[in-house]
Amino acid sequence: MTAMGHGKHAGHSVAMFRDKFWISVVLTIPTLVWGHMLRTALGYTAPSFPGVTYFPAFFGTAVFCYGGLTFLKGAVQEIRDRRPGMMVLIALAISAAFGFSAAVLFGFPGPPLWEELASVVTIMLLGHWLEMRSVSQAQGALGELAKLLPDTATRVTGSGATETLDEVAVTELHDGDVLLVRSDPRDVARIITLSRASYRKMLQNSWRATGYNVIAIPLAAGVLALWGLTLTPAMAVGLMSLSTIIVAASAQLLRRAKR
Repeated sequence: MTAMGHGKHAGHSVAMFRDKFWISVVLTIPTLVWGHMLRTALGYTAPSFPGVTYFPAFFGTAVFCYGGLTFLKGAVQEIRDRRPGMMVLIALAISAAFGFSAAVLFGFPGPPLWEELASVVTIMLLGHWLEMRSVSQAQGALGELAKLLPDTATRVTGSGATETLDEVAVTELHDGDVLLVRSDPRDVARIITLSRASYRKMLQNSWRATGYNVIAIPLAAGVLALWGLTLTPAMAVGLMSLSTIIVAASAQLLRRAKR
């Protein structure tokens, strides 16, 4: 698959997100090395030379214009379709971070958010790359399965003592026909097990996402700032990365259910 024909990724490809991710990673590294987030956390002194103070702004802007443009275009399309979704949320987040950081660069008081901006764009590109690759693999697998479809099928007619099995051409099948796909009764148990496991994972991921938003958004907005409870942009980026990793790792556990 080279592109999706519809939905939020219309016109996008696996290769595009892959390339944008790796290039954004390279552009993000200088913002982290000369930014305040890692220096504060690790306590190191970054190399100093003329103009180095503008490195975070330069490379953060590059990531925003190169990697973030995909999300800005996606947000515009979602708004035009009157179906705002994830692209709009990402676009709002990175646009706010870019605008605030640019204002700080020109004298507005406050810490700039260049490394947080670059990190968010890079992480979101990684997530969309993995999503597109999963969709591509699934569609490829369906295509290969379609090639294995037989020319005939076993159609079940009647019931009870009058039940009969007839081999008919696939072209003769109609809506409502009952087909015998496999006769192994253990498949029913496997399907039920996988369905229940998938439903549990959906609920778990929904509760995780809800819990993150209920706790993190008010903290980031400063609701509890008077009591000393705040969420810095660096912590927000870390939690967002952690939530993405947890969801992906949790989904991989469904492999056990297939057994």
